[in-house]
Amino acid sequence: HRIQKWAKGATSGITVAGNRNKPGSGDKYLRFPVDVTLDLKGSLYIADRDNHRIQKWSSGYNVSTLVAGTGSKGAKFKQLNYPESVTIDALGNIYVSDTRNHRIQKWSLGSKEGISLIGGNGSGNVLNKLNFPRDIAFDKDQNLYEVYRVLTGIDKKLIRQVEFFDEDFNTWCIEVNTNPCLEESSQMLAKYLPRMIEDMLKLTVD
Repeated sequence: HRIQKWAKGATSGITVAGNRNKPGSGDKYLRFPVDVTLDLKGSLYIADRDNHRIQKWSSGYNVSTLVAGTGSKGAKFKQLNYPESVTIDALGNIYVSDTRNHRIQKWSLGSKEGISLIGGNGSGNVLNKLNFPRDIAFDKDQNLYEVYRVLTGIDKKLIRQVEFFDEDFNTWCIEVNTNPCLEESSQMLAKYLPRMIEDMLKLTVD
């Protein structure tokens, strides 16, 4: 229930957020943090999953600020439900994989509630739905990449999918496991994403 920083060459880490073996919901605590990202000032944005919130830990401080969610799970625009990924853009906008609400939420800087960019209309594997979105990332052109999962009803085998969105958040490509999503997209796929592995849960692009 903590975030550890390991300096290059260090033999031990230091706690920069949360408390060792002590989960909680106060502003000094985390409960199963699953993702973290940094802004340009060195502040941490943490997906505090089981507290259903995103916490900001400013550099040098031992308490955090709530920047997304309420701390209670729910499906309202101000709430999150087990968020599993967070990223920010250059303007300070926050993007969250609101996993069990099957949606990607954007929280503008200083906003009290988010807006649904993708999904938010129930789970599913059609183009306008998500099914447990797990991770999100932007490339240098601000295209959004997102990982989610689909449980098939035929053989109950878990299939990982990656979906690609343009700058207007329009779906233009889906890949399932190692099959190219679109023939004409194969070069883009080779450039931005390696072949998917069976248990892929996190995603990054260069």
